[in-house]
Amino acid sequence: MSVLRKAARWQGEADLLTSVPGFGDVVAQAWLGEIGPAPHRRFATCQKLASWVTLCPGNNISARKRKYGRTGDAGT
Repeated sequence: MSVLRKAARWQGEADLLTSVPGFGDVVAQAWLGEIGPAPHRRFATCQKLASWVTLCPGNNISARKRKYGRTGDAGT
């Protein structure tokens, strides 16, 4: 079975993802491949999902010094 036929099953979800600014066909297919069509079943909150894909950089403040974390490689 080809990848396109398997991906066609989730075309509705891919269409929704491509409506998000910055999401194209490739990003939407990668999202569905890595996270799946129903991330709410795997992640309790949107913050946990963002943390898993490392979209939330760290922001540590100590003694009035701000140290920024970096975003990482998703899902490694």
